[in-house]
Amino acid sequence: MYSPSTYPVADAHVDILYRLYGGEDPADLMASREHLETGNVRILTCAVYVPEEKVAEDPWASALAMIDLFYERVLGNGILLTNLKQLEAFEAERKNRANAPNITNGTHASPRRAFVLSLEGMEAIGHSLMRLRILNRLGVRLAGLTHNPANAVADGVGEPRGGGLTQFGEAIVEEMIRIGMGIDVAHLSERAFWQVMEQDPRPMLASHVASRRVHDHRRNLYDEQIQALIAKNGWIGLTFVPSFISDERPVRLTHLLRHLEHLLSLGGEDTVGIGSDFDGIETTIEGLTHSGDFVTLRETLLQLYPASLVQKILYDNFIQFLRRLWSDRTPVGSGATDA
Repeated sequence: MYSPSTYPVADAHVDILYRLYGGEDPADLMASREHLETGNVRILTCAVYVPEEKVAEDPWASALAMIDLFYERVLGNGILLTNLKQLEAFEAERKNRANAPNITNGTHASPRRAFVLSLEGMEAIGHSLMRLRILNRLGVRLAGLTHNPANAVADGVGEPRGGGLTQFGEAIVEEMIRIGMGIDVAHLSERAFWQVMEQDPRPMLASHVASRRVHDHRRNLYDEQIQALIAKNGWIGLTFVPSFISDERPVRLTHLLRHLEHLLSLGGEDTVGIGSDFDGIETTIEGLTHSGDFVTLRETLLQLYPASLVQKILYDNFIQFLRRLWSDRTPVGSGATDA
């Protein structure tokens, strides 16, 4: 029987909060609890994404409502990871529970699930550093500066002028460094990407992207960007968004594997992982329709790569990225406990 201790998965980008905010039934999510358990997803990064129609209304209220939904309907008996001590405690607990048979029936206890909160675009904070700090105190530990459009912080990949960081954007980066919030460079214009790379000395992530050399989509990264993230000990989440992967239809797992192989060829063995974007997409890659299908992905990868590399891709690389990001300090003013 498949053991929960074998090949856990860390998915660094799902949009379940956006779906729940829109009234979706939790059981119908691509990343529902049932699917997460089937796929052995032990760490899940939940994005706080304010859709464009809500940006014109009250994006701050929308962001807070999604965070409330996370605590009320998602977290359950899981743990929200906010610092290194919590991460190490969770990892120790996960390994102990997975390896210790239940006294009554000899089966393995299912480990708890851990979560990371990430802000996808700074629309919710407007021009307020205070709001950024409030989100940090509520447990948000990663943040992308933009979605595809431009905002007060920077241009996203959807802004034709291709501008970089604004003065306020530079102040945001400095504040994120000060309070220990990691920067997600997915969605940034190329110019803003390089400005952030220069300003922030810490490792950073691109949570849900693919290779632009393999498929020329505006949301994918050029080789030079990938190599810069690798050189900075960052992390790259290979996404399951079909339009990022191929123009062919249907998009198949073989198309996704071309991106993975290219990322590995650039030196990404310790850098690449998974950022599925489940529940943020309307169409899916054939065979990767929900979180339970990580079983299919795992079995396919094991046919191609050593088990140790498969474990890195599915889980370990993301854990190591968080360790690097959180190793030097506890975030300022986090108010987080070590429970």
